[in-house]
Amino acid sequence: MALFGYCMFLSGNAQISVNSSGLVAVGTTSSLARLNIQPQLSEPGATNLLIGAWNTTGQGCISVGVHNQYSWIQTWNALPLYINRQGNNVIFCNQFTWGDVGIGYNITTPSAKLQVNGSIIASGTVTWSDIRLKKNLNKISLDTVLRSKISKIEPLTYEWDIDKLMGTNKSMDRLSKIDKDFYNSLQYGFSAQDIQKIFPELVFEDNTGTLCINYQGFIPILFKIVQDHEAKIELLTSEIETLKNDSCCCSKLKSLSIINGGNENLTAGNVLYQNSPNPFTASTNIKYSLSEKVNIAMINIYNMNGTQLKSIELHQKGDGSITINGGEFTAGMYLYALITDGQVIDTKRMFLTD
Repeated sequence: MALFGYCMFLSGNAQISVNSSGLVAVGTTSSLARLNIQPQLSEPGATNLLIGAWNTTGQGCISVGVHNQYSWIQTWNALPLYINRQGNNVIFCNQFTWGDVGIGYNITTPSAKLQVNGSIIASGTVTWSDIRLKKNLNKISLDTVLRSKISKIEPLTYEWDIDKLMGTNKSMDRLSKIDKDFYNSLQYGFSAQDIQKIFPELVFEDNTGTLCINYQGFIPILFKIVQDHEAKIELLTSEIETLKNDSCCCSKLKSLSIINGGNENLTAGNVLYQNSPNPFTASTNIKYSLSEKVNIAMINIYNMNGTQLKSIELHQKGDGSITINGGEFTAGMYLYALITDGQVIDTKRMFLTD
């Protein structure tokens, strides 16, 4: 049986047509789908498809519209819009498309796969961190440069500028309770402009030129700081525990050398300085000063039991220094002493960390 298309004219240019393939066109003479509606592109906010009762209390309504600058799907009468309510997956972009999603006020062009202007509540979040997805892996070293960067960071308190954040045409009465409380509460954070000067790799710029901070990137750095502080605490705790035996250790050190009793001329002009840096990991420098009258001088390194681990002869008179390689010892606390012509001039402590 042959099917024939027909065209029904309502008034003026308005028309509904159904072709022989069953394709319906509204506002146009041709259709590329089961239902093809020609939108009113020149009228912002004009609804092209309406399902349900408009402005009727207790009944849901969904409207679909297309304008020359945007398109929309929205519900009315405070009823929710469910997408695939019964389950399964909802995919906004796949391997063939690169669409971004924006949620909230004042977002025209999302700068990421998901951009939200508002609060997010979740029972949990996880982030990819599989080592198989990464390259150029390096351990974080809490060196002098990193410590200097951290010291320059200025934590701040602030309040959001709602007009700049959401636009002046916002409707605050339609915000959720959490959003209202959030935007009106005191915030804690950093200035992105300041962080950009210190850690530029943690700052990004969106499509509007607004700067964003990767706060999650600070976690490994802070974790390293905690580890470093824990190591220092352990060393200090060890030092406290050994203070009771300190005089005994010093006695052992003196017993290792020949005491030239009562000759104060041996100590005159001989000085031992504190090592730097202290604590240290790779190496540390010990400065000293020797009198021209000294014949034999050395710096000895001992463990906390008074056992000599290393002896370094000193040949330079006046001001001098030696370097201690951390790789020669295990992490812990050590004593080092300046000995001139058989007399212990001074003893100091140094700390080696992993």
